[in-house]
Amino acid sequence: MRRLWWITLVFILSVIAVLILYPTEEGRIRKVINRAEKAIVEEDIDALMENVSYNYADDYGNNYLLLRRRMEAVFRRLDDIEVEKVFRDISINDTEAEVMLRASVLATMGEERGYIYGGAGGHDSVRVYLEKTAHRWRIRRVELEGGFMEIQGFEGGY
Repeated sequence: MRRLWWITLVFILSVIAVLILYPTEEGRIRKVINRAEKAIVEEDIDALMENVSYNYADDYGNNYLLLRRRMEAVFRRLDDIEVEKVFRDISINDTEAEVMLRASVLATMGEERGYIYGGAGGHDSVRVYLEKTAHRWRIRRVELEGGFMEIQGFEGGY
């Protein structure tokens, strides 16, 4: 009888551990967004592009290779990038997902510092569309409220 009690206890604890530790699809998607943010802050183009789908295409004419080139140029031009984001909603549909964020990005160009997205008064909306590949989620498209990032407060613009 005592052995049956231990087996039952171990089974229940195992089920609880699996439910707590096993990552959900939403958790995996959050990790992709967080890894992309970290790569931007660290200005690590390879780490950033690991989170981007080869099928990337957005309304601004970017594809995977063009996005890589543009982000390399951004990293050469900007320093001390800081990203603030708040997850608003995550919608998952089999192999596709949509993430709604509010975000702002602060960076330094030369001697000047300013917001390149969002602002001191608040964050702007960002929609991130992801696709599920064989083993992981990847960013397929990004939509920024108001279009491309602009450096606010920097003379000469971006």
